[in-house]
Amino acid sequence: MKEIKFRAWDKEKKRMLFFDMKPKIDYILSEYGGIDSFGMIIESKKFHYDYLDEDDFWENKNPFMQFTGIKDNTKWEQLKPEEQKAWVESGKTKEQWKGKEIYEGDIIRCGDYIEDANAYNEWQSEVVWNNEQGMWQGIDGERNEIIGNIYESNIEELK
Repeated sequence: MKEIKFRAWDKEKKRMLFFDMKPKIDYILSEYGGIDSFGMIIESKKFHYDYLDEDDFWENKNPFMQFTGIKDNTKWEQLKPEEQKAWVESGKTKEQWKGKEIYEGDIIRCGDYIEDANAYNEWQSEVVWNNEQGMWQGIDGERNEIIGNIYESNIEELK
C-alpha cells in the first residue's frame, strides 16, 4: 500500500514542512446544507498540530505537495553527511535506504541509457500530477535524481 504523506511550503518562514500522517479534514456546514468553511489538521511526529484554514488553500498561502510513492536513485554514499545522520537518528539503518522520496514540485534530473552511443541522455523536469492521465509526470527516465524543488531552488542554476 502506498504511503500517504504530504509536505507544505511555509511561505512566511521559507521552509519545507514534512507531515507523516494523513490530514484530518474539519468543516462547518452552512445553514443551506453546503460547506461554509473548512480546515485541515495535520499531526506530525516532528511538529505539533498545524491548523490550515480555507484561506491557506484558496489563496495558496501554504502550497501542499503529495508524496508520489516513488523514490529516486540516490545511493547512500551520495547523501550529504547531515542527510545520513538524520536518517540514522530517525531510527533507520543504512541498509534500509532505498532513495529519496519524490514529492510533487520536485525537480528531477532524468536519464536514459542509449546503448548505441554508450551514453546517457539527460533532461530535467518538474514532478506534477496529470488529472487527465491519472498519473505523475516528470519521473520519466531509467535514472531519476532529485536536484531541487520549485520553492527552494533557483531553477536557472539547475540548468
